[in-house]
Amino acid sequence: MFKKIAVAAFALGVSTAANAGLISDMLTSDFEVRNPDARYKVEVYGFALRVYEFTPVTQPNHTCVFIASGGNTNGIQMECFQKTR
Repeated sequence: MFKKIAVAAFALGVSTAANAGLISDMLTSDFEVRNPDARYKVEVYGFALRVYEFTPVTQPNHTCVFIASGGNTNGIQMECFQKTR
């Protein structure tokens, strides 16, 4: 009996891990996919910051910069400002 419960628990754990993004994909399936205007990495004190620049759909005269640090910090920052040109 214990073996059957252990196998069922293991199968449930594996299936949950395999479908981790399934709910998110279902909830955002009708979202429009847009590519950033620019993306690059910046090396800072051993961290490779990921930077994404994009133009918001509703504010075409603005630029937004999104920075993600990843690693143990998982910090994010986003700033938007009016385009100068």
